[in-house]
Amino acid sequence: MTKKFDRVLTEKELENRREILGKFIASGMGTEYESYMGVDLKTLKKLKEEGFLDPKDFQNDAPTAGEFMEFMERFPEVRAHGYAIGGKRYDSRVTIEGLHYEGIMSNELIGVLINELREADEFELDPEKGFRVWWD
Repeated sequence: MTKKFDRVLTEKELENRREILGKFIASGMGTEYESYMGVDLKTLKKLKEEGFLDPKDFQNDAPTAGEFMEFMERFPEVRAHGYAIGGKRYDSRVTIEGLHYEGIMSNELIGVLINELREADEFELDPEKGFRVWWD
């Protein structure tokens, strides 16, 4: 279930959200659909505080944004990826589609990934290079 605004975001709100998320935008900057990559927990918390990220939001069968953030509390080196909807749309939101990390992984992180996130639509794990999990 995705939190939907009952109105279109104002230009000021879009500007504020873009200021928070801007350096992470991977594609679509300034369009109604902006994909982002590499977002840290601090930024997700700011998006939540400003009302742009609903902790109950989720993408199809993915964990909720709040559950992703709880995972990142335990493993702060992990980053989130997903998309932001805005522009003239009434369903403005920031949605997390998955998590990723680049680098050598701890045994603890590997174990938790396998036990908690292996049901992702895409599950890529290399203990020497990192991981990526994504829900369609």
